[in-house]
Amino acid sequence: MQFWVQPPNKQTTHYIFRTLFALGLLSSISSLISDLQHHPLTEQTLWPALLTAAIMCGIAATMTTISVYFAKRRERRLALH
Repeated sequence: MQFWVQPPNKQTTHYIFRTLFALGLLSSISSLISDLQHHPLTEQTLWPALLTAAIMCGIAATMTTISVYFAKRRERRLALH
């Protein structure tokens, strides 16, 4: 949300997005629990799953860091003009 230019009603927009993200998180946790109950992880499949999760988290963190960097750089450049 901090990457947005300036939404018309900033506080309402933040609450809407936070609610949507929370619902998505709860849904994904529920889906994960359901999947694990139907297909439990064995020792053979646990480490590849953890490695994949770690790589995905690293990619998401890198993308977020790059986005924040460019947003701050754009804000500084606009503040100078």
